[in-house]
Amino acid sequence: MFSNKYKFIFIHSQKCGGGSISKILMNYYGGYNFKLVRKKQHDNISEYLKQTIYPITEYYKFGCTRNPWDRMVSLFYHAKTHDKWNNSFNSYISQEGHYLENSPTALSGRYKFFHNNRYMMDYVVKLENFNYDIQRVFHRLGIADCNIPHITHNTDRPRHSYREYYSSSAKKFIAKKFEWDIEFFKYEF
Repeated sequence: MFSNKYKFIFIHSQKCGGGSISKILMNYYGGYNFKLVRKKQHDNISEYLKQTIYPITEYYKFGCTRNPWDRMVSLFYHAKTHDKWNNSFNSYISQEGHYLENSPTALSGRYKFFHNNRYMMDYVVKLENFNYDIQRVFHRLGIADCNIPHITHNTDRPRHSYREYYSSSAKKFIAKKFEWDIEFFKYEF
């Protein structure tokens, strides 16, 4: 989502609290002030930069992220519920489509937050620190006194730890696929 009027670009990474952030932005500014590229809500920054009308330095560029191991469990349950995924967790996480570098909807921040091999973000909200991090974004955007909605996707995900889903090899697989995210955002299994 981006706004030329308010000069910001929000990179909505899947299953990272972006639905709540989008709802706040739409409620505060009015939904008609925003655009999605190609009618997709999970595009990378390169796709948005094709549509901005001011120099990129004038835009506040922010996004959201989440511990990759937890995120993949969340995505798995989303796929089971909404995409009727019937295969195993291991088969879900091994789908190459999640990790393609040149895909506008690739999951890693290494592809979402970079343009021409340059990190473009001013700030990234970590789901694990959501209430604190989102206040920094609100302050920068001039948003005050808003309720933060928790948007669920009714996936019936069990409440136990994401760690229970991973074999040693699956843990290493995700560590390799999200190496940049884990290092940059200091995530641990």
